Amino acid sequence: MKIIAILISLLTLCGCQQQLDIERLQLITSWSESGKVELYQGKASLPAAANSSSKIIFKIQQQLDTDLNQDGLMDKIIILTVDTVGSGLFYYLYPVINDNTQAIAKEGVLIGDRVIIKNLSHHSNIITVQYLKHTVEQSYSEHPQFESELKWQWQQELVAIPTETP
Repeated sequence: MKIIAILISLLTLCGCQQQLDIERLQLITSWSESGKVELYQGKASLPAAANSSSKIIFKIQQQLDTDLNQDGLMDKIIILTVDTVGSGLFYYLYPVINDNTQAIAKEGVLIGDRVIIKNLSHHSNIITVQYLKHTVEQSYSEHPQFESELKWQWQQELVAIPTETP
């Protein structure tokens, strides 16, 4: 065990860490009857309903390489969109943990519907998403204009940090 810790430390110091491969990634989602969807090369699709030609499209929009659990291995934070073809474009944040080079996606959280992501960051164990969303008076067909921010602390799961909105 001590040898593994030394090797991880050496890899971290020399910058030789391999990026986490998420070519195939299984996510927990309420959009699937099974509760899961498997992405291949960052994408997947499922039937919108039984015997329907309409599809729900899942797509990774953004990735951030970071060491979420502070074990010396590079993990990922991903922003995933779920396009329901007509009733919304939902944005989710998922932490993906590097478990000895195996990508383990943890439960995601909803950011919002038809938002625009401005920034994704991770500092001092805090994940922050800055984005534009629609005001209460604004139609979803309009460009979102209200600047907002969501924060979570990583504690083996995402724990929301209350933020004040003006």
